Amino acid sequence: MASTSTPELTPEFLAQDRRPEARIGIGVVTALSGAVVLIRVYARWFMIRSFGWDDGLICMAMLLNIVVMALTTQVLRYGAGLHVWALDTAETPLLYKWLVSAQLVYMIALWVCRLSGLAFYRRLNPMPQFQLYLRISFAFVTAVMLAQVLIIALQCVPLAALWGGATGKCLGSKTVFISTAAMTIICDSLILLLPVKIVLSIKANATRKVALSVVLCFGVLAVM
Repeated sequence: MASTSTPELTPEFLAQDRRPEARIGIGVVTALSGAVVLIRVYARWFMIRSFGWDDGLICMAMLLNIVVMALTTQVLRYGAGLHVWALDTAETPLLYKWLVSAQLVYMIALWVCRLSGLAFYRRLNPMPQFQLYLRISFAFVTAVMLAQVLIIALQCVPLAALWGGATGKCLGSKTVFISTAAMTIICDSLILLLPVKIVLSIKANATRKVALSVVLCFGVLAVM
């Protein structure tokens, strides 16, 4: 009788593979993101003829996103999407190496997206006080990115202990996930809340301010 922690390892169970769905999902999301960025570049460069820092940064973020997609396909190739009991132990180290690489590039891509959002705000409001808020926000999101990169790169000391290539101490995947996710939520919330300062400085009734806030939030989401 199988224990409650380990399911019955039947051939059908071990054959379950979610990699095809993952590949499709990654491809669709990347293609849609690329299409949005291309439309934006066309509009800014050829129609408005005003290509700013925020546009250049979002293009850089898109290129990094393509790199993340390529790295993620390698993670899938070496076993992500399979049950842990179905993994090839000889290829498990490669899975973790590609996974760490994908995570590191992903954190940098998120950082570049946030910089694009801040550059977008800078174009909207040139007031000195708001520019100071943006500089502080830049320092904060950069510090968070560096912290996330260090958490991922130093989650095991030495890092080879992550895939069993050495003996060392590890934070644990749960700790790494929760800490980096919490930092991401805080940074994204900061970026989304910054337009409040712009809206409050506008002389308009409450209804118009709420409507403008919604429009700005959607604009930032499009940037990010």
